[in-house]
Amino acid sequence: MLKRSHPSGLALAVSAPPFARASIRVPPAGISQEIARLAHFQHGVISRMQLLSVGLSSSAISRRVDRGNLHRVLDGVYSVGHDRLAREGRWAAALLFAGSYACLSHRTAAIAWGFEQGPGRVEVIRDFNRKNPQKANLRDRWLLLHRTRTLPGEDLDRHRGFPLTSVARTLVDLAPRSTDRQLKRFLAQADRVGVANRREIANVLDRCSGWRGIGRLRDVVEQWDPRVAVTKSDLEVLFLEVRNKHRIPEHEVNVTLGDFEVDCLWRESRTVVELDTYTYHGDNLAFESDHERDLAVEAMGFHVLRVTHQMLTKDETGVVTTLKTLLHRH
Repeated sequence: MLKRSHPSGLALAVSAPPFARASIRVPPAGISQEIARLAHFQHGVISRMQLLSVGLSSSAISRRVDRGNLHRVLDGVYSVGHDRLAREGRWAAALLFAGSYACLSHRTAAIAWGFEQGPGRVEVIRDFNRKNPQKANLRDRWLLLHRTRTLPGEDLDRHRGFPLTSVARTLVDLAPRSTDRQLKRFLAQADRVGVANRREIANVLDRCSGWRGIGRLRDVVEQWDPRVAVTKSDLEVLFLEVRNKHRIPEHEVNVTLGDFEVDCLWRESRTVVELDTYTYHGDNLAFESDHERDLAVEAMGFHVLRVTHQMLTKDETGVVTTLKTLLHRH
Protein backbone atom coordinates (compact mmCIF):
# COMPACT_ATOMS: atom_id res chain seq x y z
CA MET A 1 0.00 0.00 0.00
CA LEU A 2 1.32 3.46 -0.90
CA LYS A 3 0.99 6.16 1.69
CA ARG A 4 1.85 9.82 1.90
CA SER A 5 1.68 12.35 4.67
CA HIS A 6 -1.25 14.71 4.69
CA PRO A 7 -1.02 18.28 6.03
CA SER A 8 -3.47 17.32 8.79
CA GLY A 9 -1.27 14.41 9.87
CA LEU A 10 -3.34 11.67 8.23
CA ALA A 11 -1.53 8.92 6.36
CA LEU A 12 -3.37 8.45 3.08
CA ALA A 13 -3.06 5.63 0.57
CA VAL A 14 -2.86 7.94 -2.41
CA SER A 15 -0.19 9.73 -4.37
CA ALA A 16 -0.25 12.80 -6.62
CA PRO A 17 -1.24 11.88 -9.27
CA PRO A 18 -3.12 8.85 -7.87
CA PHE A 19 -1.31 6.44 -10.19
CA ALA A 20 2.13 5.50 -8.92
CA ARG A 21 3.80 4.97 -12.32
CA ALA A 22 2.42 8.12 -13.90
CA SER A 23 4.80 10.69 -12.45
CA ILE A 24 5.64 13.72 -14.59
CA ARG A 25 9.06 13.75 -16.19
CA VAL A 26 10.90 15.86 -18.75
CA PRO A 27 9.66 14.64 -22.15
CA PRO A 28 12.56 12.78 -23.81
CA ALA A 29 10.85 12.47 -27.17
CA GLY A 30 8.29 15.26 -27.29
CA ILE A 31 5.20 16.45 -25.47
CA SER A 32 2.77 14.21 -27.37
CA GLN A 33 4.73 11.10 -26.42
CA GLU A 34 4.75 12.11 -22.76
CA ILE A 35 0.99 12.77 -22.83
CA ALA A 36 0.46 9.32 -24.33
CA ARG A 37 2.67 7.74 -21.67
CA LEU A 38 0.80 9.39 -18.82
CA ALA A 39 -2.58 8.48 -20.30
CA HIS A 40 -1.45 4.87 -20.69
CA PHE A 41 -0.83 4.56 -16.95
CA GLN A 42 -4.07 6.40 -16.13
CA HIS A 43 -6.51 4.33 -18.19
CA GLY A 44 -6.65 6.85 -21.04
CA VAL A 45 -7.12 10.11 -19.13
CA ILE A 46 -4.98 13.05 -18.11
CA SER A 47 -5.49 16.16 -16.01
CA ARG A 48 -5.10 19.78 -17.07
CA MET A 49 -2.42 20.22 -14.41
CA GLN A 50 -0.44 17.36 -15.94
CA LEU A 51 -0.81 18.84 -19.42
CA LEU A 52 0.56 22.17 -18.17
CA SER A 53 3.38 20.34 -16.39
CA VAL A 54 4.61 18.65 -19.58
CA GLY A 55 4.79 21.99 -21.38
CA LEU A 56 1.41 22.72 -22.97
CA SER A 57 -0.04 26.20 -22.61
CA SER A 58 -3.72 26.86 -21.96
CA SER A 59 -4.18 27.87 -25.58
CA ALA A 60 -2.41 24.70 -26.77
CA ILE A 61 -4.77 22.60 -24.64
CA SER A 62 -7.75 24.39 -26.20
CA ARG A 63 -6.42 23.74 -29.71
CA ARG A 64 -6.00 20.04 -28.98
CA VAL A 65 -9.56 19.92 -27.67
CA ASP A 66 -10.81 21.65 -30.85
CA ARG A 67 -8.90 19.19 -33.04
CA GLY A 68 -10.25 16.18 -31.15
CA ASN A 69 -6.91 15.13 -29.68
CA LEU A 70 -8.31 15.72 -26.19
CA HIS A 71 -11.89 15.17 -25.04
CA ARG A 72 -13.35 16.69 -21.87
CA VAL A 73 -14.38 14.05 -19.33
CA LEU A 74 -14.69 16.32 -16.28
CA ASP A 75 -13.64 19.91 -15.60
CA GLY A 76 -9.87 19.80 -15.89
CA VAL A 77 -9.72 16.14 -16.95
CA TYR A 78 -9.49 14.86 -20.52
CA SER A 79 -9.39 11.57 -22.36
CA VAL A 80 -6.61 11.25 -24.91
CA GLY A 81 -7.39 10.44 -28.55
CA HIS A 82 -11.03 9.32 -28.13
CA ASP A 83 -14.05 9.87 -25.94
CA ARG A 84 -15.02 6.26 -25.22
CA LEU A 85 -13.77 5.42 -21.77
CA ALA A 86 -13.96 2.04 -20.08
CA ARG A 87 -15.17 1.82 -16.49
CA GLU A 88 -11.62 2.11 -15.15
CA GLY A 89 -11.09 5.22 -17.25
CA ARG A 90 -13.98 6.94 -15.51
CA TRP A 91 -12.61 5.85 -12.15
CA ALA A 92 -9.25 7.38 -13.05
CA ALA A 93 -10.88 10.58 -14.30
CA ALA A 94 -12.86 10.93 -11.07
CA LEU A 95 -9.69 10.55 -8.99
CA LEU A 96 -7.81 13.13 -11.03
CA PHE A 97 -10.75 15.51 -10.71
CA ALA A 98 -11.11 15.01 -6.94
CA GLY A 99 -7.44 15.72 -6.21
CA SER A 100 -4.45 14.15 -4.53
CA TYR A 101 -6.13 13.09 -1.29
CA ALA A 102 -8.98 11.12 -2.84
CA CYS A 103 -9.79 7.46 -3.38
CA LEU A 104 -12.59 5.29 -4.74
CA SER A 105 -15.28 4.71 -2.14
CA HIS A 106 -18.77 3.43 -1.38
CA ARG A 107 -20.31 1.36 -4.18
CA THR A 108 -17.43 2.01 -6.59
CA ALA A 109 -14.95 0.65 -4.05
CA ALA A 110 -17.22 -2.37 -3.55
CA ILE A 111 -17.19 -2.98 -7.30
CA ALA A 112 -13.41 -2.62 -7.44
CA TRP A 113 -13.01 -5.09 -4.56
CA GLY A 114 -15.32 -7.55 -6.32
CA PHE A 115 -18.28 -7.80 -3.94
CA GLU A 116 -20.68 -5.61 -5.94
CA GLN A 117 -21.58 -5.41 -9.61
CA GLY A 118 -23.44 -3.29 -12.10
CA PRO A 119 -23.34 0.26 -13.44
CA GLY A 120 -23.88 3.36 -11.39
CA ARG A 121 -22.31 6.66 -10.50
CA VAL A 122 -18.60 6.73 -9.78
CA GLU A 123 -18.11 7.49 -6.08
CA VAL A 124 -14.97 9.05 -4.67
CA ILE A 125 -14.20 10.20 -1.14
CA ARG A 126 -11.67 12.77 0.01
CA ASP A 127 -10.72 14.25 3.34
CA PHE A 128 -12.36 17.48 4.43
CA ASN A 129 -10.07 20.42 3.68
CA ARG A 130 -11.33 23.98 3.86
CA LYS A 131 -8.57 25.14 1.51
CA ASN A 132 -9.85 22.80 -1.19
CA PRO A 133 -13.65 23.11 -1.16
CA GLN A 134 -15.75 20.63 -3.07
CA LYS A 135 -16.04 21.59 -6.72
CA ALA A 136 -19.54 22.26 -8.02
CA ASN A 137 -19.92 20.29 -11.23
CA LEU A 138 -23.62 19.79 -11.86
CA ARG A 139 -23.07 18.80 -15.48
CA ASP A 140 -21.50 15.51 -14.55
CA ARG A 141 -24.21 13.48 -12.88
CA TRP A 142 -22.20 10.25 -13.16
CA LEU A 143 -19.77 11.42 -10.45
CA LEU A 144 -20.56 11.59 -6.72
CA LEU A 145 -17.89 13.20 -4.57
CA HIS A 146 -18.04 12.49 -0.83
CA ARG A 147 -16.12 14.36 1.85
CA THR A 148 -15.21 13.13 5.32
CA ARG A 149 -13.40 14.42 8.39
CA THR A 150 -12.26 10.87 9.24
CA LEU A 151 -10.05 9.16 6.69
CA PRO A 152 -7.15 7.46 8.53
CA GLY A 153 -4.57 5.41 6.68
CA GLU A 154 -5.87 2.16 8.14
CA ASP A 155 -9.13 2.72 6.23
CA LEU A 156 -7.32 2.99 2.87
CA ASP A 157 -5.68 0.59 0.49
CA ARG A 158 -4.67 0.01 -3.15
CA HIS A 159 -6.24 -2.61 -5.37
CA ARG A 160 -5.59 -3.14 -9.07
CA GLY A 161 -3.61 0.09 -9.07
CA PHE A 162 -6.40 2.27 -7.66
CA PRO A 163 -6.41 3.99 -4.27
CA LEU A 164 -9.64 3.03 -2.51
CA THR A 165 -11.22 2.55 0.88
CA SER A 166 -10.56 -0.75 2.62
CA VAL A 167 -13.25 -3.42 2.51
CA ALA A 168 -14.13 -2.74 6.15
CA ARG A 169 -14.42 1.05 5.64
CA THR A 170 -16.39 0.48 2.43
CA LEU A 171 -18.96 -1.56 4.36
CA VAL A 172 -19.23 1.22 6.96
CA ASP A 173 -19.79 3.82 4.23
CA LEU A 174 -22.41 1.65 2.51
CA ALA A 175 -24.33 0.80 5.69
CA PRO A 176 -26.51 3.95 6.01
CA ARG A 177 -28.05 3.53 2.55
CA SER A 178 -28.17 -0.27 2.31
CA THR A 179 -30.81 -2.71 3.51
CA ASP A 180 -29.92 -5.55 5.85
CA ARG A 181 -30.29 -7.95 2.93
CA GLN A 182 -27.84 -5.92 0.82
CA LEU A 183 -25.32 -5.77 3.67
CA LYS A 184 -25.58 -9.53 4.11
CA ARG A 185 -24.99 -9.99 0.38
CA PHE A 186 -21.97 -7.67 0.47
CA LEU A 187 -20.42 -9.59 3.35
CA ALA A 188 -21.10 -12.99 1.82
CA GLN A 189 -19.63 -11.99 -1.54
CA ALA A 190 -16.60 -10.28 0.02
CA ASP A 191 -15.96 -13.49 1.95
CA ARG A 192 -16.45 -15.55 -1.21
CA VAL A 193 -13.88 -13.57 -3.22
CA GLY A 194 -11.43 -13.60 -0.33
CA VAL A 195 -11.26 -9.90 0.58
CA ALA A 196 -13.23 -9.90 3.87
CA ASN A 197 -10.67 -9.44 6.63
CA ARG A 198 -12.37 -10.27 9.92
CA ARG A 199 -9.84 -8.44 12.05
CA GLU A 200 -10.25 -5.24 10.01
CA ILE A 201 -14.04 -5.49 10.23
CA ALA A 202 -13.89 -5.99 14.01
CA ASN A 203 -11.55 -3.02 14.30
CA VAL A 204 -13.68 -0.66 12.21
CA LEU A 205 -16.85 -1.61 14.12
CA ASP A 206 -15.04 -0.66 17.31
CA ARG A 207 -13.59 2.61 15.96
CA CYS A 208 -16.74 3.82 14.22
CA SER A 209 -19.15 3.30 17.11
CA GLY A 210 -21.94 5.86 16.86
CA TRP A 211 -21.71 6.37 13.09
CA ARG A 212 -24.88 6.26 11.05
CA GLY A 213 -25.80 2.67 10.20
CA ILE A 214 -23.06 1.13 12.34
CA GLY A 215 -25.55 -0.60 14.64
CA ARG A 216 -27.27 -2.28 11.70
CA LEU A 217 -23.94 -3.28 10.22
CA ARG A 218 -22.87 -4.72 13.57
CA ASP A 219 -26.05 -6.83 13.70
CA VAL A 220 -25.46 -8.13 10.17
CA VAL A 221 -21.80 -8.89 10.90
CA GLU A 222 -22.83 -10.69 14.06
CA GLN A 223 -25.15 -12.96 12.08
CA TRP A 224 -22.37 -13.54 9.54
CA ASP A 225 -19.79 -14.35 12.22
CA PRO A 226 -20.68 -13.63 15.86
CA ARG A 227 -17.02 -13.51 16.84
CA VAL A 228 -16.35 -10.43 14.71
CA ALA A 229 -18.98 -8.03 15.97
CA VAL A 230 -17.38 -6.88 19.23
CA THR A 231 -13.96 -6.46 20.76
CA LYS A 232 -12.81 -8.38 23.80
CA SER A 233 -13.30 -5.35 26.05
CA ASP A 234 -16.84 -4.78 24.74
CA LEU A 235 -17.83 -8.34 25.59
CA GLU A 236 -16.18 -8.21 29.02
CA VAL A 237 -18.18 -5.08 29.92
CA LEU A 238 -21.42 -6.61 28.69
CA PHE A 239 -20.79 -9.84 30.60
CA LEU A 240 -20.10 -7.88 33.79
CA GLU A 241 -23.37 -5.97 33.37
CA VAL A 242 -25.28 -9.23 32.93
CA ARG A 243 -23.55 -10.77 35.94
CA ASN A 244 -24.44 -7.80 38.17
CA LYS A 245 -28.00 -7.60 36.85
CA HIS A 246 -28.72 -11.23 37.74
CA ARG A 247 -26.72 -11.17 41.00
CA ILE A 248 -24.31 -13.85 39.92
CA PRO A 249 -21.39 -14.22 42.36
CA GLU A 250 -18.19 -12.34 41.54
CA HIS A 251 -15.49 -14.20 39.60
CA GLU A 252 -11.74 -14.09 39.12
CA VAL A 253 -10.52 -12.59 35.84
CA ASN A 254 -7.72 -13.81 33.53
CA VAL A 255 -6.65 -16.66 35.78
CA THR A 256 -3.99 -19.26 34.95
CA LEU A 257 -5.12 -22.88 35.07
CA GLY A 258 -2.36 -25.30 34.21
CA ASP A 259 -0.84 -24.06 30.97
CA PHE A 260 -3.78 -21.84 30.04
CA GLU A 261 -5.23 -18.47 30.97
CA VAL A 262 -9.02 -18.45 31.30
CA ASP A 263 -11.26 -15.39 31.13
CA CYS A 264 -13.61 -15.92 34.09
CA LEU A 265 -13.23 -18.40 36.95
CA TRP A 266 -15.47 -19.42 39.84
CA ARG A 267 -12.94 -21.53 41.69
CA GLU A 268 -15.21 -23.08 44.33
CA SER A 269 -17.83 -24.01 41.72
CA ARG A 270 -15.06 -25.19 39.36
CA THR A 271 -16.65 -23.23 36.50
CA VAL A 272 -14.94 -21.36 33.69
CA VAL A 273 -16.49 -18.90 31.24
CA GLU A 274 -14.59 -18.04 28.06
CA LEU A 275 -15.67 -14.86 26.23
CA ASP A 276 -15.41 -15.43 22.48
CA THR A 277 -14.63 -12.63 20.03
CA TYR A 278 -12.89 -12.78 16.69
CA THR A 279 -9.93 -10.77 17.94
CA TYR A 280 -8.85 -13.79 19.97
CA HIS A 281 -10.61 -16.67 18.19
CA GLY A 282 -10.62 -15.97 14.49
CA ASP A 283 -9.88 -18.96 12.27
CA ASN A 284 -9.99 -22.75 12.01
CA LEU A 285 -6.66 -23.20 13.76
CA ALA A 286 -7.87 -21.04 16.64
CA PHE A 287 -11.08 -23.03 16.80
CA GLU A 288 -9.14 -26.29 17.12
CA SER A 289 -6.88 -24.69 19.73
CA ASP A 290 -9.91 -23.54 21.74
CA HIS A 291 -11.34 -27.05 21.64
CA GLU A 292 -8.08 -28.51 22.90
CA ARG A 293 -7.94 -25.89 25.68
CA ASP A 294 -11.47 -26.74 26.78
CA LEU A 295 -10.67 -30.45 26.93
CA ALA A 296 -7.53 -29.79 28.97
CA VAL A 297 -9.34 -27.51 31.42
CA GLU A 298 -12.23 -29.94 31.77
CA ALA A 299 -9.71 -32.71 32.44
CA MET A 300 -8.65 -30.69 35.49
CA GLY A 301 -12.21 -30.92 36.81
CA PHE A 302 -13.65 -27.63 35.54
CA HIS A 303 -16.70 -27.11 33.35
CA VAL A 304 -16.18 -24.65 30.47
CA LEU A 305 -18.96 -22.41 29.12
CA ARG A 306 -18.18 -20.35 26.01
CA VAL A 307 -20.19 -17.13 25.67
CA THR A 308 -20.46 -14.84 22.63
CA HIS A 309 -21.90 -11.35 22.23
CA GLN A 310 -24.81 -12.80 20.27
CA MET A 311 -25.61 -15.25 23.09
CA LEU A 312 -25.72 -12.43 25.65
CA THR A 313 -27.85 -10.11 23.53
CA LYS A 314 -30.20 -12.67 21.95
CA ASP A 315 -30.49 -15.26 24.73
CA GLU A 316 -29.43 -13.58 27.96
CA THR A 317 -31.86 -15.70 29.99
CA GLY A 318 -30.46 -18.92 28.55
CA VAL A 319 -26.87 -17.94 29.33
CA VAL A 320 -27.75 -16.89 32.88
CA THR A 321 -29.77 -20.06 33.54
CA THR A 322 -26.94 -22.30 32.29
CA LEU A 323 -24.30 -20.41 34.29
CA LYS A 324 -26.35 -20.46 37.51
CA THR A 325 -26.92 -24.22 37.08
CA LEU A 326 -23.17 -24.77 36.79
CA LEU A 327 -22.40 -22.55 39.78
CA HIS A 328 -24.92 -24.36 42.02
CA ARG A 329 -23.62 -27.84 41.25
CA HIS A 330 -21.18 -27.63 44.17
